[in-house]
Formats: sequence, structure tokens, C-alpha cells
Amino acid sequence: MHSLMTMFAASSLLAAAESFDFARIKTELNHAVAAGYVDQSQLTSVRDRLDALTEQPTSREQVSMLLTNALRDATGDMHFSVQDSAQWYGQVPSVDDMLAESLSGGQPALSAEQAAAQQQENHYFRQASILAGNIGYVRIDRMPDIRLARETLAAAMQFVVHADALIVDLRYNPGGIGGFTPAMASYFMPEQGVELFARRTRSERQRYLSDANAGGPWSTKPLYVLISDTTGSAAENLAYTLQQRGRATLVGENSGRGGAHSATLVRLADDFVLALPFAKVINSDSGSNWHRTGVEPDVPTAPAAAMQVAHQAALRQLLVEADEVDRQRWTKALAEVQAAAEQKSAVACDEEALEPYTGVFGIREVRVRECALAIRRDGGTWLGLQPTAQDEPSFQMVLPTGAVSMRPLPEVRFEVSSGVAVELQFHHQDGSVERIGRSGD
Repeated sequence: MHSLMTMFAASSLLAAAESFDFARIKTELNHAVAAGYVDQSQLTSVRDRLDALTEQPTSREQVSMLLTNALRDATGDMHFSVQDSAQWYGQVPSVDDMLAESLSGGQPALSAEQAAAQQQENHYFRQASILAGNIGYVRIDRMPDIRLARETLAAAMQFVVHADALIVDLRYNPGGIGGFTPAMASYFMPEQGVELFARRTRSERQRYLSDANAGGPWSTKPLYVLISDTTGSAAENLAYTLQQRGRATLVGENSGRGGAHSATLVRLADDFVLALPFAKVINSDSGSNWHRTGVEPDVPTAPAAAMQVAHQAALRQLLVEADEVDRQRWTKALAEVQAAAEQKSAVACDEEALEPYTGVFGIREVRVRECALAIRRDGGTWLGLQPTAQDEPSFQMVLPTGAVSMRPLPEVRFEVSSGVAVELQFHHQDGSVERIGRSGD
């Protein structure tokens, strides 16, 4: 039984033929949710929402959107997703076959192509560096398969091992494979063999313990974790686990997604697959989780400012018990970081001019973030929208620093009527245009 890999939602897969049997897909979906959804109290709400979908969709994309929105509206569970994917349909089990397995069965091996793709992304480790004042910094943009990423994790932690404090950046991390969470959390634990959290299905409970990396150099040093509303699922679990254990200070904004359920893919019908939340995480310290509430930061701040806020906080914490030599270098570093923060905050921001382009367009969302437009798909990572030199409202997508796109990014345009964007357009390099009408605020 495997956890849902977040790249499923982030990747763009080829759609199958337009023919589909919507009634059959809904029947299979109702069965999958009734048989496998971890929260049985929501089953009536799900059935009612699906029964209310009486109009026939006109496209496969509309099938995905209608069913995904119905599931999420009924349960508030952002791990639910229905996607059109012939590729995954041929690889994943039915819900009945999935339930016949057990949590202890382990994570199935990735295909050669999936393993190669993860390796090419450096297992989603984007940066490991030393900041002013000897503060370590590690950024991870997705939770990789720990069986492939263990050496990379160890290398990143070894690179910053001599730092006096550490900042772990999860602001751009929507989640991934859950087994990575206890592996990384263990580096910050005082001893091994301690239960961090458990996963529970309707009938099983599996414990996750700190491993042999516990009790090392990072078990007592100051730790700060950066989060944002992009932080999701297994990344939320890492932040929440460290916070509840008292090992980290979280800086940023509420994670927003509240993804405390583990999901796996099951097939429906006509090449549609369901991301089914089949288990929930129970933290061993709080006895609860962050489902639907998100993870709350200890130090709330705008995501763009979180790095500087955490950097300053780490230096101030070190200064509390510093000797004279360390006091001098940390005081100097703190002054440098404060000066940089003040200079950045002095930049003027005109958010009002950007508001006409904001809104919800199907599964895409456009918002003003940090004085600039940003777009995301299906609750995923925010991508910046940088204005082009054209007179019409045209923008170029900007990836987070260190992120890599596997294909050319389209130009983004808007059709504006009466001061409001009524259509979002993706102009691709091959000349094709994808148009999505406004569906909400």
C-alpha cells in the first residue's frame, strides 16, 4: 500500500479519449469512498454531493473538476482528487485490492522512470548552505522516497553539521511520500526508538519511530522551520511533529491545507483514478493532528519574510548564552540581517492594481502574494507571475528559486471585463491556447 505521491497532482499527464461513462465513474467513486475513506462520518455527505451531480459533463477535465470539488466540499479533505490518467490507471489497484493489503506491507518500489525522475530532481533538495553567523539552511521542495534519498538527506545534514543553528525551508513543499518524515525528524530527536506519530486506517495502526540518526549533533541545536500555505501533507507532518515535540520553532503562515490524511491512488473507470485518503496521522505528543486546520506557526509572518525573521530569531537565541567571542560575531551577523530586512521592506507595493486579475479559474487560483501575482494548480506550489513588456495583461510564470520545469512554461494572459478577470488563458509555445473561465473569488 502506498502513500499518494504529490507529483501526481503537480504533473500534467496526457488525457485519454473524450468518451466516458459519467454514471459508472460516480458509481465506482461512491464505492471507493464507502469502502476505503478513513472518515466514515462523512460518507452520507459524500453520497449526497455526488447524487446532486445530475448534469452530464462535456469533457474529461470537467469530470475531474466536478468530482474533485464535490469530494472536497463534502469533507474538507484536500487529499481527495479525481484525475484523468491512463498512465496511472494501468498501475494502481482497485479499492478492494488496496484494502486487501496492510500498512505493514511497505511502500512499493518506484518504477525505473519514477526513480530516475526523482534522482534528476536531486530528490527535491534545492539548497544546503551556511548563512551569516554560521546558521545552516536546508531547503526541500518535496518529500522524496527515503529509500532513494537517504544518502542525499545524510549529505545535506552533514554539510550543515558544524552550523550553530539550522533553518529548514518547507515553504514550497506540498508533501510527497510519508516515509521521509520520520527519517528527517529523527536527526532532531534526542534518542532513537521514540514514537513520533502513528498512521491509522479503519482497522490498523502503524507506529513511526525515531531511527539511528537520533541523538546526534542536531538533537539539541536551535531549529527553525519555514512554512507557508503551500506546505502540505507529509511536509506538514514534519513541521507539526517537530513543533509538538518541542524541537522546532515554526515561522511563516498557516499551512492552510490541513492534509493529515494519507492518500493512495485507486482506479475508478474509463482511465480515471482517485486519490483516496485511507489513513490518518495521529501525533504521539498531541494525540491529534492538523486535519482541516493546518499547522499554525509559532511566529506568524509573510512567507517572503520568513527566512529573515527566522535568521534573526536564531541569532538572538544564540546570543542569550553566548561568550564574548561568539557574541561579537553573532551581533555583527544580526545587524547585517536586520539591515537587509529593512531595505527590502522599504520597497513600495501597489496591490490594488493587481486585484482585477485575482480569482479562481477551475482548479487554478490566482492571488496577490508579496506584492506580486501568483498562480497555483489544485492547491499546489505558488508560481510567480512576472509582467511581460506587452501592453495587454500578459505574464510569464516564475518558478521558486532552485525549482526546475520539465517543459516550457506557457505565457499567462487574462480577459478582463468590468474590472474583473473573467477568463484565464495559457498561451503555449506551439500556438495552442488553453482557456479557463472564472469560477469564483
